[in-house]
Amino acid sequence: MTWQKPKLILLSILMVFFVQLAPAQESHWQLKKDKEGIQVYTRELPNSDLDEFKGVGIINEPVDQLVQAMKAVDQMCQWSNCETSELMLMEGNRQVNYTVTAVPFPMQDRDSYTQLEYQEVENGVKVAITALPEYQPANDDKTRIPYLKGFWFFEEITENQTKITYQLQADPGGSIPAWMANAGSVDTPFDTIKSLREFLDRK
Repeated sequence: MTWQKPKLILLSILMVFFVQLAPAQESHWQLKKDKEGIQVYTRELPNSDLDEFKGVGIINEPVDQLVQAMKAVDQMCQWSNCETSELMLMEGNRQVNYTVTAVPFPMQDRDSYTQLEYQEVENGVKVAITALPEYQPANDDKTRIPYLKGFWFFEEITENQTKITYQLQADPGGSIPAWMANAGSVDTPFDTIKSLREFLDRK
């Protein structure tokens, strides 16, 4: 019938319109490394050139030992990639850290104020991580990390064994191109989980 043709044309136009308005979808996680019991995944995010990473591993320690390690800011640089770390605030389930991370010359070292929020869940503890770039004025000799968002999740497997998930997206700031920032999205979670495991083994 002749009325069907305009109707089909209108339907096609509407489909194209709604497809264009649909939000961009996150890509699937891609396994990039599986070594020493640690798996590292990355994925692209919509409207961002910076990849998100996720590291997953097992540590033979109870959940509360991992929480204590997060709160022991003065020892953080023994297992995390930083030069200095300082506790700025500990209030209830909220913690603010100041850290300095060295980068190769001629780039400036990075500093950051980072908020950690602890939340007890049914099978463990989740620690939300958020950058607070305006917490204190920036230092002229360092580049402030403008964006950082993710979490640690400590999931109890047994009384003395915990599954760790470390998921994060970060912008190092300054003039570092996205491809260079993304180059560390595999080694960073792997090295951090491995170093945390070794740190706790030594205690």
